[in-house]
Amino acid sequence: MTVYGLDSNVFIGAKELFYGFDLCPGFWEWLILQNARGVVKSIHEVKVEINKKSDELTNWVNQRDDTFFIDLDESVKDAHEEVIEWVAQQAFTDGARFKFSRGADPWLIAHASVYDWVVVSLETNTTGRKKVKIPHVCKALNIKYMTPFEMLKKEGVRFVLDSQGTSY
Repeated sequence: MTVYGLDSNVFIGAKELFYGFDLCPGFWEWLILQNARGVVKSIHEVKVEINKKSDELTNWVNQRDDTFFIDLDESVKDAHEEVIEWVAQQAFTDGARFKFSRGADPWLIAHASVYDWVVVSLETNTTGRKKVKIPHVCKALNIKYMTPFEMLKKEGVRFVLDSQGTSY
């Protein structure tokens, strides 16, 4: 069974751009159902990032329990150090390294490394010195990565209109 570890931008992008709660409630229901099956997870640090705002997404996130946004353990702490060490050895700017090390991304990558998750993020695999991007780190550390759209397609998800909807 594939387990997906979701980045903050998956939730934020879904809410703001693709699958608003009022536009596509099926997306949010699918996340809940797949979490109950153990297929979709995220981490406490992602929850912290989302909680920097107070909105409908914050409310949704805070209704999820620790099976959705899991805490770290000792093995994840060790993997986190390996991620930070790899980033420190690359040609990123000091500011990029600092920002990356303070966010949820290295923790998400560390969880994926330890638990063999597929990291799911909207970030693209571009290289540059000013921002450490999840796909770049995942590729270098042999950690599986995909976009949320690839995840939904791989899982065969279809969002269809309900009986009140109109087809176009």
